[in-house]
Amino acid sequence: MRLTANEAYAHSWLAAQKEKEFGCIEISQDVFSNMEMYMTSLQLKRTTLSFIASRIPEDQIKQLRMAFSKMDVNGDGQLSIQELTEGLQDI
Repeated sequence: MRLTANEAYAHSWLAAQKEKEFGCIEISQDVFSNMEMYMTSLQLKRTTLSFIASRIPEDQIKQLRMAFSKMDVNGDGQLSIQELTEGLQDI
């Protein structure tokens, strides 16, 4: 007999509380525009990096993989700041 999350969210008591706490808050349209621009730029960066990576010759990719594997001490597939710092110091 419990309410679903959607039903609870739409309940009149909760709606009144939301109105009381957040009713006077207005979010500028600039906030949404800035968020959209950020997301677009992030996608552009990813696309650009993918394009650049696709142009690296295979022999250099092997060298980069070996260097990455050597720095990735814990083998999680990601370089922490510590792993990167120590790896660059070794070089």
